[in-house]
Amino acid sequence: MPVFRLLLWVLGLGVIGALFYTLLAEDPGYVLLEWRGTSVEATGVAVLGLLLLAWLAIRLVLALLLWPMRAWRRRGERLARRRLADALRASQRGEHALALKLYQRAAQRPRYRVPALTGAVQLATRLGDDTLRETLLGELRQADAQAALIEHARVLLTRGESERACAELAAPLPAQSPALLQLRVEAELAAGRPARAESELKPLRSVLPADEFEALETEVRSALLTDSPDAAVLGERFRALPRAARAQTALVQAYAERARALDDMAAADDAIEYALAKGWDEGLAADYGRSARPSQQARIRQAETWLEEHPDSPALQLALGRLCRIDGLWGKAEAHLSRASLGPHAAEAWEELARALVEQGEDRRGREALQNALAAGRGHASTRLSPRPRMLTAPADGPTERRSSMGVPLLALDEDAREN
Repeated sequence: MPVFRLLLWVLGLGVIGALFYTLLAEDPGYVLLEWRGTSVEATGVAVLGLLLLAWLAIRLVLALLLWPMRAWRRRGERLARRRLADALRASQRGEHALALKLYQRAAQRPRYRVPALTGAVQLATRLGDDTLRETLLGELRQADAQAALIEHARVLLTRGESERACAELAAPLPAQSPALLQLRVEAELAAGRPARAESELKPLRSVLPADEFEALETEVRSALLTDSPDAAVLGERFRALPRAARAQTALVQAYAERARALDDMAAADDAIEYALAKGWDEGLAADYGRSARPSQQARIRQAETWLEEHPDSPALQLALGRLCRIDGLWGKAEAHLSRASLGPHAAEAWEELARALVEQGEDRRGREALQNALAAGRGHASTRLSPRPRMLTAPADGPTERRSSMGVPLLALDEDAREN
């Protein structure tokens, strides 16, 4: 591309030169310069050539005179750039004192003052040196007020002073950088105002990278669902989302969690079913049927249909075990939960199994399952449950079974004969 551009310039200059040559060949012009009895006669072309040579000579002289100053400035900028890079390297190595010194020396050059002071403020914040940080923030505020505001707001958010950060970020500025706009959204989220964060989100769509904006938008939408005051508002906000967003794992989990908190268990499971129909997700499958109530035959049939498509899903085994426990299907619940205890949801599977065993009256095995749940939560190995006890029942008013010393059942006639 540069070669093609140079060729175009050469051709253009050649055309202009040819045009002027045809004009000046017919009449080169006449110039008479007379001063104190001295006169100089020349053609117009010669005078233009002399003026061009004089201009080039002046430029050459000025360049020679200014060369030491320019060389000194370039050396200073090169040193500042090297100090800034060395400061970053020293900060990564944990040499904080050296890094601060290099940052401050790099800040002496105007071109590198703002990035150097910004790095020094961030390092002082990590070190917890409030006095140094405030001093550096004052210097940064004089160099770039918006950069100082961004760093100060980040410090306030780190301290948990979200209201104060929102108040400072609300100050009008002639030009607002994407970092400042993004920080406003984060501050509103931290302050518990997702609706205002959503309104601040719109200008960022055109300035942030697509993946970064989508992550921030998902965070805002999740917070908006979590902040719903009742089930009606929650459903309205969820239905207002784009169709694709209603199948996103983070948004569905936020909706389901808030729906359960508002005692709307069916809505939570309906949303999970819709999302799993669009695309399988182990996290959503593990949440299916959580805190549900009895009469879950339809959910169990749906989960068994999924199990045919995903036979190796431990999350689905957990969900099926949970639903079977809720409906009192003890054998199926224990089978599914035993398989789920071998996967990543082992702690929750053992806890569900403990509940199922206790509800059946098997307190000892329930305690063993609960111990395994605690062990799995800590990353320890689980132990096998004791075998199910054999239940021998007899009529309350009937005769009790008697056995000999060898364990052979005795008939009533044998017992009477021994007594006689």
